[in-house]
Amino acid sequence: MVASRDLSAFFFEPQSEGLHRCKHCGTDRKQLPGTGYSNLLSHLRSRHEDFRAQYDTHHRNPERPLETFGFVSEETSHRYHWLRWVVERSMPLSEVDDERTRAMAKWRATNSKAVKADMIMVASKLGSVIEEEMENEIGIIIATKLGVPLVGCASHRFNLAVKKFLTEHESLLQKVNNLMQQLRYPNNAAQLSQFTPLLAKTCNVTRWSSTYEMLERYAKLRVYARLIEAVEDSLPSTSEHKKLCALLVHLTKLDSVCKRLQSDTTSMGEVRLLFDSVLLDYPIMGEYLKTNSKIVHSPIFENGLVKVGAGEKLSAAETAALKRFGGQQSTQRPSETGHKRKQCEDNYAAQIIQQNGPKRRAGGAVYSALAAQVPPTSNACERLFSEAKYVLTPQRSSTLPAHFEMLAFLRANKDMWSVTSLL
Repeated sequence: MVASRDLSAFFFEPQSEGLHRCKHCGTDRKQLPGTGYSNLLSHLRSRHEDFRAQYDTHHRNPERPLETFGFVSEETSHRYHWLRWVVERSMPLSEVDDERTRAMAKWRATNSKAVKADMIMVASKLGSVIEEEMENEIGIIIATKLGVPLVGCASHRFNLAVKKFLTEHESLLQKVNNLMQQLRYPNNAAQLSQFTPLLAKTCNVTRWSSTYEMLERYAKLRVYARLIEAVEDSLPSTSEHKKLCALLVHLTKLDSVCKRLQSDTTSMGEVRLLFDSVLLDYPIMGEYLKTNSKIVHSPIFENGLVKVGAGEKLSAAETAALKRFGGQQSTQRPSETGHKRKQCEDNYAAQIIQQNGPKRRAGGAVYSALAAQVPPTSNACERLFSEAKYVLTPQRSSTLPAHFEMLAFLRANKDMWSVTSLL
């Protein structure tokens, strides 16, 4: 008699929060730990009546290798742990060759070339698995040639716009960055630590948020930096300091917009409202924030999505662009963007939404609820950009883009590969 535990382990794959996914039909069934396997077995009896015959046939095959039972050699297990350490911790491959790293690890010593070879092999296998699962969906990469409308990443557009806004302040920002670098020198940092526990921050060319953080830190450290003789000549003048304080106020407002764009609840209509309001205060950003900017791939499609969210009447071109979403009545009410939405933050972005939030008009065309749920930005991409900022430090500037892409690919899909991927 086969144990229920063995049957469940063979036919189901554990998911999060007590969920188990059937390997045959992909159905999720809930079975909390310590409550037996009755719910899982009832699924097998009702959906897969021959499950016992399948189990017996599989386990009677005398040619199955030990790897199918979860057994791997000690060498393979140690290779897997080295690879997992490098991928999940974003460690340089050179760390594997360091004697102190090997001394701390309980795994068998290896070298960077072997780990790199394993990384390439696992990435290749994983790519084949994903390609097989996606099948024809891989065709999304030629969406432009097929005329499929695309929604641009609002966060990316906004970041480009802010970088353009900062170009006219480059000389001042460079002066502050030089000051921060000098305050990080050992002697200067030691003197600074006598007055405050705060450390100097420098800007990063990858994202403008580091410039905002640098100015914030400068405003707090200026009073202490004036007491350090070695950096006295590098301090901005009084007039320059006033300009920097004014710039910090602007960046604080823009940072609130940036964070609002990355919220999972932000809609296309709110993005349009934020961009239009920012354009009134900062016209220099028009190259990236206008509705008809060159960076917008499908402006008519995006305009249609905004109007659908507001319940406005669409033009003929917008109706044609959104024809895939037509014909289904939405059972959900549109999200409130006015005073009814609870706001916990009293910031620039929240004030724009509260004061100018569009009210849905009655009598608009009926579209699928999916049209109102199209995300205006890709948070996954934003996290990738942030990850690149922290991984590709100046000390790792020689890292090839292909190697970083491979690390990010394996980390993002870490649940799809295991020690058996090295066999």
